[in-house]
Amino acid sequence: MSEAERAEAAKAREKASTPKESARVEKFVKNIWEPAEQGFKDNEIHKAMRSIPVPRFALPNFTEEFNGNLSKVPFENGATISKWFSANGDAYDAKAEFRMLADSKFLYIMFSEDSTIPFAQKNQDFWLNGIELFFADAPGLDYKQLFIDVNGKYEFYSNEVVEGVERFNLQDVKIEVKNELTPEKWTVKAAIPLAEATRMRDGKPFRCNIIRSRFFKDEKPTPYYFCPIFTTSHKEGLQRMGQIFTPVRIDGAARAIEDIPDFSAVKLSQTGIPSNWEINPKYPMSCKVENGHCIFKSTTKGMGFVNSKEYFPIAPGESLEYEITGTCTGNVGCCILKSNGKGMKFVGTNWTTISTISPDAPTKVVVKVPQIHLGATTHFRFGFQIAPNATLDLTSLKIKVVK
Repeated sequence: MSEAERAEAAKAREKASTPKESARVEKFVKNIWEPAEQGFKDNEIHKAMRSIPVPRFALPNFTEEFNGNLSKVPFENGATISKWFSANGDAYDAKAEFRMLADSKFLYIMFSEDSTIPFAQKNQDFWLNGIELFFADAPGLDYKQLFIDVNGKYEFYSNEVVEGVERFNLQDVKIEVKNELTPEKWTVKAAIPLAEATRMRDGKPFRCNIIRSRFFKDEKPTPYYFCPIFTTSHKEGLQRMGQIFTPVRIDGAARAIEDIPDFSAVKLSQTGIPSNWEINPKYPMSCKVENGHCIFKSTTKGMGFVNSKEYFPIAPGESLEYEITGTCTGNVGCCILKSNGKGMKFVGTNWTTISTISPDAPTKVVVKVPQIHLGATTHFRFGFQIAPNATLDLTSLKIKVVK
């Protein structure tokens, strides 16, 4: 209660001339004013919690179609979720993992939970023990809903608002499901027609929430969420769906990176870095382009790092192949800076040391993406790492993505 409101309440108490009027004022304050004030405070807290950014990630790009065949889907390369939350946003310690990837026709999911609960509660009614997914192109009341219980039974629904009327209907959608339930673990895989989940394609995002529903009779509910919804109503939580970026189709053939400058075309001496590259300010060094040479030199005290500004798509199993002509002194490496989404989330850096290069013949250096980062890495930037007191003198550079 603000100072002004307390003053008004005090005035009302002073004006109450009889015990009956005083009781009426106190009843109003206790039963109406104070609950309304608390409700306002709770609403402000609720609004603040719901303003927390939703999680987001990009699905790995793909080079081949799996046509809904779950036995061919490389789930080990899928985008992985292993961090879960309660409905109110608290970290939830679940021994569970969710993987997702897609091609042009299907969305593939795999969920596994190392627990005795799925098997012990396998006779619960449908909707009480399973995995629940909501899909939408944007937050709102137009959405798709898939529920798969621990026994492998599924139902797929569509909710839409037509001329102001909300319609929630069971859909006749064929979903391939492979279910494995043991006393210690539950694993389910599914191939969902992509067009049923979202209209988005080619790197554009759709909305999704993933909920492990555990609402057992005579027991405390223990659901957990990919994206916390800050409410007990899953439908109300539709405004809190996470953001997932669709993959980009890559033909799988070796492809050159096009925006690498031709150093030999630089006839006049100039100081500075090529316009489409940048030097990491945390790892500064000098650079000059002169008479067909691009020369990087680190300081005696620290490593230098240079990389492309542009992000390029990459699919699981692909690597970078550098073809370099020039000279180097000291320790120099070719790098790949990995990103989930186009600069959305930095995944890490891998590099391969250049053992020797020649000014007369190109040297090939391959930098691979490790298995642990295959599903997380959807885009990359190329670069060079220059050790302290080292120099890289490039006269030509070609980079291509190879399988």
